[in-house]
Amino acid sequence: LQAGDAVVASVTAARRAFLEQEFRIAAAEDATVQTTHLLARDPDPLDSALQVKADAEAEAVRQVALFGADRDIYRVRVRTQPFAIDLNDTVEISHGRFGLAAGKRFRVIGLAEDAAESEIEMELFG
Repeated sequence: LQAGDAVVASVTAARRAFLEQEFRIAAAEDATVQTTHLLARDPDPLDSALQVKADAEAEAVRQVALFGADRDIYRVRVRTQPFAIDLNDTVEISHGRFGLAAGKRFRVIGLAEDAAESEIEMELFG
């Protein structure tokens, strides 16, 4: 941050205005998120050390894609070989309900295994 009078006179007005800003913001938005989720709010700005405007804009677009997508959490109990699945693995679930007929990949975020019954209960996110 540099006040306009702290910069030498040979600096252009555009560069002077740039230097007077303490922070620069790159933003991206997806109107479908707001129409689909009426209670959605704008997130707080993220601080970063990005120095190139194009990088900051790309990160803003990436954040919109990451947080704007619909995500679900399911708890599933299945009969399978215990200890074959670990946390953070991905599994595909297909079911006739909940829009899963074509199958959907999920990340395993919780796991409880019952070796005696050859069952595992997974908490899935995706």
